[in-house]
Amino acid sequence: MNQKEREQVLREELEALLEGGNAHDGWQHKLKEFPMEKINTSLPALRTPTGTPLNPWALLVHMCICVKDILDFVQQRDYNPLPFPAGYWPTEHEAPSPAEWTRKIESFSLLMAEAVQLVQDQRTDLFSELPHAPEYSLYRELLLIADHNAYHLGQLGLFEEL
Repeated sequence: MNQKEREQVLREELEALLEGGNAHDGWQHKLKEFPMEKINTSLPALRTPTGTPLNPWALLVHMCICVKDILDFVQQRDYNPLPFPAGYWPTEHEAPSPAEWTRKIESFSLLMAEAVQLVQDQRTDLFSELPHAPEYSLYRELLLIADHNAYHLGQLGLFEEL
């Protein structure tokens, strides 16, 4: 296998990791098939870092914020980090409707499509340092998206059992 073929395999594996479904449910299945009657379920003892109840909606909002933030980080030379933790979690307890849940999944889907597009674009150098953050690469940040999503999708699965 030559270098170009190796890189293509790496891109395909990275795309598969972002989409999920190998070792765990992919985000499309987990989010789109999540029971609507449980989107506002919370456990009294579980809180987000900002103090709001941890529930499926908070997890979905958090995942959207984080994917967008990572994409901004890799694409904007003038990136400004969000305040932590308030910038990364809903600050108020919200009870979304099924339509709001669906719209948020659509937003998440667009963000994930943007991440996958970066992987699929053969002009994208996955391993070069980011100009404004030389200790980081696009590859590292895409792995971070996949890892972060897997963690919170696992948490989301717990709410299905309540």
